[in-house]
Amino acid sequence: MKKLEIAFIVIFAICGYAFYANSADILTSGTCGTSAQACSYTIDSEGLLHIYGNGKISGQVFAGWSAIGQEFGRQIKDVVIDKGITEIGYQSFHSLQNLLSVSIPNTVTKIDGYAFYNAARLKSIVIPKSVTEIGSAAFLYSYNLQDVTIEGKDVQIGWEVWGSTGITSYANSNSKVSVKAGSLTEQRMKAITSSKVTYNDIPKRRIYSVKEANEALGDYNRNTFSINYQ
Repeated sequence: MKKLEIAFIVIFAICGYAFYANSADILTSGTCGTSAQACSYTIDSEGLLHIYGNGKISGQVFAGWSAIGQEFGRQIKDVVIDKGITEIGYQSFHSLQNLLSVSIPNTVTKIDGYAFYNAARLKSIVIPKSVTEIGSAAFLYSYNLQDVTIEGKDVQIGWEVWGSTGITSYANSNSKVSVKAGSLTEQRMKAITSSKVTYNDIPKRRIYSVKEANEALGDYNRNTFSINYQ
């Protein structure tokens, strides 16, 4: 009987230690949306920014120069956004230079301009099929961003969304990816329409018409690309 009791004590101690070792301390918490559409967050000691609730993430709320960003921005490594959030606001995660991963739920319909501007260590992103619009310069100067997957259909992509990134692959299930005139260079366009492309010796001219797009694409899949002037 005593041996059984000792065994239970040992197991309990091991489980308790494991839980303690794997638990992270909450460094700060608060709201990150409007009062009408409550959105809350926590940041823990392992660098996880967890966003939950409903509605839109306010613009600039976690940007590097914001109150939260100045105190905790360098510690944020991973962003997990729960279902219920519908929009990522303007410059929400601007200049979070140690950000490594972002999880976006299929309730988000819009990623506003400059949302992940200068997320210098971010290497990949999956845009869920619920997203129909990505604002201008949303990922501009995210230098290490290489792999982009867009799961939606007929996504409108703003000016310089992928500017100064390192994109080498761009997968999508779209019948069409719509971009504003002049928002892509030829090399970015070829990355969109090819499963894999390297940028060596690819011209960097900007594309302003469907005719230019077709000429530049050559043997690439032209059916996934269109240009609009809205």
